[in-house]
Amino acid sequence: MFDYKGFGERLRQARNKAGYSTTQAANKAYISQSVVSRYESGEVTPTIDRVCALAEIYGCSVDWLCGNNGVPVTMSGEVLGKVVEAVKL
Repeated sequence: MFDYKGFGERLRQARNKAGYSTTQAANKAYISQSVVSRYESGEVTPTIDRVCALAEIYGCSVDWLCGNNGVPVTMSGEVLGKVVEAVKL
């Protein structure tokens, strides 16, 4: 069974680690601040598209947000691009 409360807590942790307030995160995701708060409280579950968008905004993996991985992945887009290029070599 999916842990909705744990998911919301991971969303909060990822947002805080990324350095965003709920208002800033909402603006980046094109949603209201109250929706971000409701996601984090577990009151509302985001769609998979929204989960993917938030993971990208926060610089973490969807797996981590969903509780499938114990270590969050946090990389800037620039660092991630360099990793991808290095893997191609």
